[in-house]
Amino acid sequence: AEVHRLGHRPELARADLEAALAIDPTSTAARRILVRLSVEAGDVEGAIAGCGDVLAIDPADAYARSTRGAMLLARGELDSAAADLEAATDLVAGPEPLVGLARIERARGRFAVAEARADAALARDPDSAAARLERGVARAATGEAGPAFFDLALAGRSAREGAEGAWRDSLDAIEAGDLVRARRTMERSAELGRLADEAARAALQLSAVALPWGR
Repeated sequence: AEVHRLGHRPELARADLEAALAIDPTSTAARRILVRLSVEAGDVEGAIAGCGDVLAIDPADAYARSTRGAMLLARGELDSAAADLEAATDLVAGPEPLVGLARIERARGRFAVAEARADAALARDPDSAAARLERGVARAATGEAGPAFFDLALAGRSAREGAEGAWRDSLDAIEAGDLVRARRTMERSAELGRLADEAARAALQLSAVALPWGR
């Protein structure tokens, strides 16, 4: 099923997963792949429901907890998203749940708290462009123009370099005939490219109010 998913054959993947779940309905591995299929299809409702199915079997499943938090955040349900992402901080070693919590605090207008969340994310991964972006946006909102520009520039550069590196990896994978890896690295390149664009937009918005020619 995972090979079919990575090969962009969701119908075949779902058929395999249905067969697997008919044998073992408690298989969280199969249900996690179903969640990934929903996420990739842009089916937020399906992803949230699928995460709920996984968490009903294993409440400490890190992927389901963090993914449901991200999906709830995308749907604008800040309190529910925060509950899942808060729980995920103890389950996931990386910065992602803390970045999500920083975004929630930004949406709430609590920029000092958002900055603290981003600081915590950067403590886990100093190279996280997403965390650097969140801290830059939070600093801009609290009037820390200089540090904000630094964070946004660093976030943009890091994301752009990562996007270019992922794109090169995808070309290498195509030449090697590994289309599954090629798709995965292309998706990563696109994700980092979007993050770099967001950092650039935030820096431009800040320049409009913080620099002399913006007045």
